Amino acid sequence: MKHKWHKEIKAWADGAEIQKKVFGMNGEWSHWYDCQIFEWDNETTKYRIKPQPKEPQYLYVTRLI
Repeated sequence: MKHKWHKEIKAWADGAEIQKKVFGMNGEWSHWYDCQIFEWDNETTKYRIKPQPKEPQYLYVTRLI
């Protein structure tokens, strides 16, 4: 059985940036932020591979005269 965060751990080992969010005492999840210290077995922490910006998409419009 693979670890819950197998994909994120492998990506981090391969050099990817990892983000996390934590479940706070206020009963809500925090926002995603860059992570340097990992607690892979902590049930009140979620991890993800940092999303990369998408390529800008352009729409070219020509005007016929």
